[in-house]
Amino acid sequence: MSEAELDARVLPRSEKHKTIFATFAELAAGESFVLLNDHEPEPLRLEFEREHPGSYGWEDLERGAGRGALWRTRISRLSSTAVPWILTDTTTTGDGTARSS
Repeated sequence: MSEAELDARVLPRSEKHKTIFATFAELAAGESFVLLNDHEPEPLRLEFEREHPGSYGWEDLERGAGRGALWRTRISRLSSTAVPWILTDTTTTGDGTARSS
């Protein structure tokens, strides 16, 4: 069975990221799809890192030789939920002093 491909080159600009993230949301852990694009999808990768830290895989399969050339990227779901954000160090009182038990 071949891997699903999403050709972002044919999507309206306003729908690209929305469609890519919707496709990712439909994946079960361990599944992936190949994104086809006409430019390096670095802003998309940064958005994945912000929205799904630790729960996605990113593998460049083909790197185009410039804008307009084909870029192929495998995007995988590694887990069903993103790694939780750590907002504060709960082992101290905020001034660096260790909390007493």
